[in-house]
Amino acid sequence: MCQWLHTQLRTVRDNRTNKVYSAISFTTMQLPCFNAFKEMFYIVNVKRVPDNIYQLLTPRGLAFWIMDDGSRHGGGLHLSVYAFCNEDVDSNHNNVNLYLILTL
Repeated sequence: MCQWLHTQLRTVRDNRTNKVYSAISFTTMQLPCFNAFKEMFYIVNVKRVPDNIYQLLTPRGLAFWIMDDGSRHGGGLHLSVYAFCNEDVDSNHNNVNLYLILTL
C-alpha cells in the first residue's frame, strides 16, 4: 500500500454481547504539509477555532466534520466540540449557523 499509511485488520470481541467483529485501523505519518493546519487550530498546544473558520469551512469540509464528529440528536444535529474552549464553541456555533443559512 502507501508508504505513509499503515493499516491493520483485526478482530474485536464485544464483551457485553460476546460477539466478534472485524475491524480495521490505520495510522498515518506526520507530514510537514499538515503543519499549517496545526498552526491554524492549535495555539501553544491549545485547540482553538480560527477566526476565519467561516472562510475555511466548505460544504465538503462540513460533511467530513459531521461524518467524523456528528450525530443525530432528536430532530437535529449534534457536533462534538468538547476539546474547544466555551468561547470558541459559541463563536463556532454562530459561524456554522451562518454558513448553513447562506449555503442551503
